[in-house]
Amino acid sequence: MFTGIIKDKGLIKEVEAIGESIILHVELNGFQDPEIGESIAIDGVCLTLNQYKNNTASFNLSKETILKTAFDNKCKGKVINWERALKLGEAMGGHIVLGHVDGIGTISKIEKIDKLSSIWTIEYPENLDCFISEKGSISVSGISLTIAEKKKQKIKIYLIEETLKRTNIESMSAGDFVNLEIDVISRYSLGKW
Repeated sequence: MFTGIIKDKGLIKEVEAIGESIILHVELNGFQDPEIGESIAIDGVCLTLNQYKNNTASFNLSKETILKTAFDNKCKGKVINWERALKLGEAMGGHIVLGHVDGIGTISKIEKIDKLSSIWTIEYPENLDCFISEKGSISVSGISLTIAEKKKQKIKIYLIEETLKRTNIESMSAGDFVNLEIDVISRYSLGKW
């Protein structure tokens, strides 16, 4: 389990195709004391650390993970967000994030308000509509965010300076794909999943 409070950014240095699977080799800024087998959210996707060498972490992605996320064999050079799994007793910021992607969204518009904030408009798949509500939480590429506005399969999210600095948001532009995970509480409380 994660919180959507991003630890730091990373860079996908290599994508190794093996049959229908891929191995991501990711340079993780600020990553220390690796534990092989631990869960790490990479752009909001819960992945298992398989290897760690020379500041580069390796993760195996199955065909199912590739189909359900914004990762593919062409994602080399992509800047990613990363977060380690929450440990019992740690502060719970953000919201409960499982790292199980519900759909792929598309950034349709980015409006800079000033140097401290911006508004993102993100289109989402129709099947997520009943789980998304204004002022509710959503994970966008692993980032815990609050939905400011919702209409016609689009949400607006306001981003502040700290989020812009800490995450991969500044490297993204309109047309880019993002991993979306709906709020787990709305998923199960509505009973529609």
